[in-house]
Amino acid sequence: MSIYPKFIRTSLYYRKLLKLINADSLEIIYPKNVSSNLENSDFTSNVKKKYFDYIHCNPDSTQDMYGKNDLAKFPMFSGGYINFGFWKGINYKKEQITEEQRIQSSINLYQNIFERLVLNHTSKVLEVGSGQGNGCVLLLNQFPIKKIIGLDAVPQQTERSISKHATFLKENPNVEFFTGLAEAIPFLNNSFSHLISIEAASHFSSVKTFFCEASRVLEPNGSLLVASVFPKNKESLDKLKDLLPKYHVYMNDFTIDKTPEYTNNFHNVKITSIGDNVWEGLDEWLKREELKHSWSRLWLKAYQAGLLDYYVIEANTLSKEEELKNQNFEKLQISQRRL
Repeated sequence: MSIYPKFIRTSLYYRKLLKLINADSLEIIYPKNVSSNLENSDFTSNVKKKYFDYIHCNPDSTQDMYGKNDLAKFPMFSGGYINFGFWKGINYKKEQITEEQRIQSSINLYQNIFERLVLNHTSKVLEVGSGQGNGCVLLLNQFPIKKIIGLDAVPQQTERSISKHATFLKENPNVEFFTGLAEAIPFLNNSFSHLISIEAASHFSSVKTFFCEASRVLEPNGSLLVASVFPKNKESLDKLKDLLPKYHVYMNDFTIDKTPEYTNNFHNVKITSIGDNVWEGLDEWLKREELKHSWSRLWLKAYQAGLLDYYVIEANTLSKEEELKNQNFEKLQISQRRL
C-alpha cells in the first residue's frame, strides 16, 4: 500500500504569521483508504516537526524567491521551468536567442535527465523540488508510467502547479503535486522506483539528509538522478564569496566532492559535468537588454574560473540481497567489537 500524504498550510503564506503557529498546526491529509492510525504515528509527527523547523529556519531570501515572487514571470526563466537550460543544439552564438529557444533549452535540460532513466508502465517517479510542475507534466506526456509526484517545499509553488495544470490533472489522475521537504520526504519507505531533482538541491538545507531520505523512499534497485549547480570543493565555495556573493545568499554549502561520502547508501554512483552545454548559452540569453546588468551574468565567470559547474549525479539504491549482506556485515562488526 502506498500513501501520498499532503501538507496543507492555510493562511500561513506570510512569514510574519509563522511565529504564531506550532508543528501541530500543520495538517497532513491522507487518502480515505489509509488507516487513520497513521495520522498520529511517529512518522507523521517527525515529518510535521521537520517542516515546521524548516519554516522558521529557512532564509527569507529563498522563501521570497520561490514563494512571494513568481520566478516563472521573470524574463530569465521564460516558460516557467525555472532552470538554466541545456543549450546543446541551439545556435545561440550566431543569432539572438528567441523566447521559444530559451524555453526549449529548459525542456532540453529535462530531456537530458529523462534519457538517463529506464521507465516503463510500472514506474513510480518522485520529483523533489518540482517548482510549478512543468517537468512532471513533460515526463508523463512522454512516458506511460504508473505515477509521478511533484514535491516542493514552497506551498505557493504547489498551488501554482495545481492551478496551472488543472485540466491536465483532471485528465491524468496519475500525476499529483504536494508540499513537503527534501530533508523529510512525506512518503513511506520504498514508495518510488525513481527520484529526480532538477536544479533544486543547491537550495536544500541539508543535501546529506536529502540523500538519506532518497534512499529510504526509493525501492531496492531504485534510480536517483540529481542535476544542479555545485562548487567543486570547500576552497571553491570560499572563493565564491568574492566573485559571486549572491551564491551564499541563495544556495547551501554542499560541494560536489562530498558526493561519495553522502551517497554511501547507494551504489553505481556517477557524476557527470554538463556545464559546457549550460553556462555559455545561459549567458548569451542574459545579454538581453532587460537582463544584461543582472548579477546572474557572474555564473559564467564563476564557471570559467573553475569554481563551480553544473553536475548530474546518478546512483542506484541497493538490491534486497545487497542490503541484507550489508546488515549481516554490520552485525558481524558489532559482535566482533564486543569480543
